[in-house]
Amino acid sequence: MPFKSVVSSDDLEKLRSAFEKAWIEIEALKRVPLPRALAERDRLGHIVFVIWGADPDCDLPTKAVERYLASAHHLSPESDLAKSQDS
Repeated sequence: MPFKSVVSSDDLEKLRSAFEKAWIEIEALKRVPLPRALAERDRLGHIVFVIWGADPDCDLPTKAVERYLASAHHLSPESDLAKSQDS
């Protein structure tokens, strides 16, 4: 049987809300270059879903931001600018 995931509407709202709160925090740090914003939102969505699956009662936005930042060390407007100038 193929993988099947069922998420209730309440859980879906919790995930959406956690995602939006986390993204607002991440945007405030100004670490995501505009050309990468959609890809980084996708990555954050995956992080939120994985954390929720492991512990649905945790402080989801906070944990998601922490994990996102821990795995996003390569992202900063300065590093992208330096790469494009070196090319």
